[in-house]
Amino acid sequence: MKKLKNNCQLGIPVLLGIAIFIWVTGGSIIWPSHINWLREDGVEALCGWEFFRYTPVFQSPLGTNYPYGMGVGGSVIYEDPLFIFAFPFKLFSSLLPTPFQYLGIWIFLCFILQALFSWKLLEKITDNQWLKFLGTLFFVLSPAFIGRYGGSGLFLAQWLILAAIGLYLSLYFRKYAWCFLLCISSLIHAYLLLMLLVLWVADLLQRKILAEPTDQELIKHIFLTILILLIVLWQSGYFMLHSGYVAPGLGLYRMNLLSFIDPFFTRWSRILMPHSHTAGDYEGFSYLGLGIIILGILGLAGLLNLKKRRQIKIIFFNIKKFAPLIGAAFLLMVFALSNRIVLGQHELFQYELPDFLGIFRATGRMALPIYYLIYLGVFYLIVKCYKKSTSILLIFACLTLQIIDSSKVLSWTRAFAKRPAYNSPLKSPVWSKAANKYKKIFYTLPEDYPEDWEPITRYAAFNRLIINSGYFARKNVELVNKYRIELMNAIIHGQLDKNTFYLVKDKNILRIITNTKMNLPYQISKSDGYFLVLPDWSEKTINADQSAWDNYAYILGTNIFFQKSDKNFKGNITLVKGWGVQEDKGVLTDGNSAVMVLLLHKKTDSDLILTIEGLPHINTQHPRLEADIVVNHQHLNHLVYKLGDFSNRKKVVIPKSLISDNPTLYIEFVFKNAVSPKRLGLSSDNRKLGLFILSLNLDKKK
Repeated sequence: MKKLKNNCQLGIPVLLGIAIFIWVTGGSIIWPSHINWLREDGVEALCGWEFFRYTPVFQSPLGTNYPYGMGVGGSVIYEDPLFIFAFPFKLFSSLLPTPFQYLGIWIFLCFILQALFSWKLLEKITDNQWLKFLGTLFFVLSPAFIGRYGGSGLFLAQWLILAAIGLYLSLYFRKYAWCFLLCISSLIHAYLLLMLLVLWVADLLQRKILAEPTDQELIKHIFLTILILLIVLWQSGYFMLHSGYVAPGLGLYRMNLLSFIDPFFTRWSRILMPHSHTAGDYEGFSYLGLGIIILGILGLAGLLNLKKRRQIKIIFFNIKKFAPLIGAAFLLMVFALSNRIVLGQHELFQYELPDFLGIFRATGRMALPIYYLIYLGVFYLIVKCYKKSTSILLIFACLTLQIIDSSKVLSWTRAFAKRPAYNSPLKSPVWSKAANKYKKIFYTLPEDYPEDWEPITRYAAFNRLIINSGYFARKNVELVNKYRIELMNAIIHGQLDKNTFYLVKDKNILRIITNTKMNLPYQISKSDGYFLVLPDWSEKTINADQSAWDNYAYILGTNIFFQKSDKNFKGNITLVKGWGVQEDKGVLTDGNSAVMVLLLHKKTDSDLILTIEGLPHINTQHPRLEADIVVNHQHLNHLVYKLGDFSNRKKVVIPKSLISDNPTLYIEFVFKNAVSPKRLGLSSDNRKLGLFILSLNLDKKK
């Protein structure tokens, strides 16, 4: 009877979660046909799902999403479509409309589960219904929870952390629940999985200290849990990226030392002003809220009562019980602060972290476990230090204050649902006709997170076209470079795919195409700012003006400077692979090789001199740099840069026999000993640097 009564009482937090969801979001986002509210990460998730829903059901791994990026982004797990929902909905994809979004349903469930697990946690502190009711409101309205609604909806799964804390505080070891929770978190987001793994290890340590269960049972549980988890990770596609790519940003997307008391954005507090902070601190947004801050002060003040202080001291200093949990949360907070510790806008110090930790570059997210332990600790102090009636009054007053103080948030969160429909810039009728004719659309060349990824990816996703680029949380850089090289070679050798149309923004590539004898007839359409190369096209509505790119072939004797502002660079040279970002004076090579392609204005009847001016990455620790120069796949010269040699200009002879009827030069730098500044102990930069190229010149041999 008591169990039935407790189960009935769980309807209270469920109703609370539903009510707060409607209050905060307006409620309309739950409708699957409503996609206007999706922006940024939400659009990425929507597009990832639209590609994934039409992939084979029985594939291995199950999370494979080849049509989106052709393997560049690995699996659907790296595209934020929420695999735990994407796969079940995929089974019924043919019955679902297009477009169809389930992120609204997911957010709805997260509000309910946040309330439910908050309620269950508060039950460990008090049996009073009003205290649990008010406390649950605090947890569901916490800035760290509501704040994630405006970003990645996947991180509204903070109920996983509450559930993990609840498992830790259980009277007995919940081994099956832990295994289930870890697997669920892996199907939502890797960051949540990492946090739960740390809390799981803390619980294992606690049970080991308490000798419950036996060592043999613990070892068996660990082995089976890891085995099951590895199978889940494998099938969801975590292991599909093999390039060892580590995303940049470690030390930038961190938690600020002021995060707990910093409203960050003015909308989070009418009373407290946001502090100064650095650019990436938003990932570590952990503002407690004015009500909790005041409650915490009142809770500490309650410890002035000597009798209460002794009672609480006995609980808090139960090392065997609480030390592993507090230690785990503290370690995660240290990681959240990253290796560059900042207070406001001031960086206090930094230290080195192993490169592999860069996988979790947004370290600020790791503050969530200690954030909720603070919430739980504050309620514990209030409940234990004050009379029941006083506790209810204090919590109610502070909750009211926190709601009023952060009331501007509602205008922000509700505005999402009222966003206007997405207006695609792709207006030309050629796009729809091309979608009916071809199976693939290729960025020429594929890029890492192209600036126009959204309209092109939306177009490909909703027209069921395979695309070779996109926006991915993690990517296979080696595969990106492989596709760039393969596509460039195909163009140079005149090989177009009849099932693919090519989106070209680089006028040098366009010029190469028009000056190369192709295996298929094609037409070029200038549509909405893009040049579309259309093989076997028979339509009459093509309106490209060739003069738009005729002036972009290289004229012998012209100096090309690699700085951002140089007008000769754009359209004359295509950087295919192995290059960094253009800087004010030039561009760095990055890796063991770097490839560029240059189209001559016309075929030459004499040998050419290639003059390269660049600064080698050498110093006293690395006094020598060697590079082979390969042109049109033939080795021509071996360059050596030595410390103390102030000649930064090197010359290479290119025989006229290498320049075919198609006057395209495929120039490759192959470095024998490129090395990163990090390996030399100079900085944290782990790029393999060779040359900082300033300029290039081609002229006839005199």
